[in-house]
Formats: sequence, structure tokens, C-alpha cells
Amino acid sequence: MSLGLEDNRNTLLWLPQATADGNGEMEFEFYTSDISSLFSIVCLAYELSGNGIGEASKLFKVLNPSK
Repeated sequence: MSLGLEDNRNTLLWLPQATADGNGEMEFEFYTSDISSLFSIVCLAYELSGNGIGEASKLFKVLNPSK
């Protein structure tokens, strides 16, 4: 956490240029770890002006049936 920056080593996906459709929705796919564990998704939304307009989080469990 040098320079006061958040530690993002566990970031799976970063889409700074993603744009929502006319309904304010977007869909994207991403790969997860193959570790059977509980993970957290955090989504932040900003206007083009840089103002934060929303945040959501969700927990999900990855199951690896091969182990």
C-alpha cells in the first residue's frame, strides 16, 4: 500500500472504459480462480464527469468439481 493506494493484487477484472447501455445495464464475462472459495465482486459506477453514481457488491462461491 505504497503512496496510499489500495492493494489491488486480487483484482480479477478492471474495465475502466466499460459503458452501460441506454437502460444503464452492462454484461461482461470473466474468469475466476480455480480455488473453491468465497469471493466478492464490487462494482463502482461513475459519470463521464467523474462523479460517483453507484456501488454494488455481491458474494459468490466458486466450486471446483475436479478437486
